Order: sequence, then structure tokens, then C-alpha cells
Amino acid sequence: MYKPFHAVQPWFPFLTPLGDQQLGGVIMKIMQEGVFGIALGILFSRWYRKERSDEQEE
Repeated sequence: MYKPFHAVQPWFPFLTPLGDQQLGGVIMKIMQEGVFGIALGILFSRWYRKERSDEQEE
């Protein structure tokens, strides 16, 4: 299945296959944490605004 990839010139020749997999995992983890952080920030912001508006109405 991966035989065609052995003939392709690697983009980063200094990386081993294991290093390439690890770098890919780190990049995906950073992107995931960024997306989760943004989503959490939006949810917290909405909750905070709702609580403030409820306080002002009372």
C-alpha cells in the first residue's frame, strides 16, 4: 500500500518516517487545541453576557 511513497522525494529529508509521523501528530494536536480553545472562549463569552444581562434585569 505504501510502496509508491518510497519513490517520492520527501519534503523534509532530515525527518525519519517516525519523526514525520510525530511532527504530524504534534501539528494536529496544536490545531485541535486551538479550535477547542476558540469554541470554549465563544461559549464562555455567551454565558458571561447572558449572566450579566440576567443580573441587570433583576
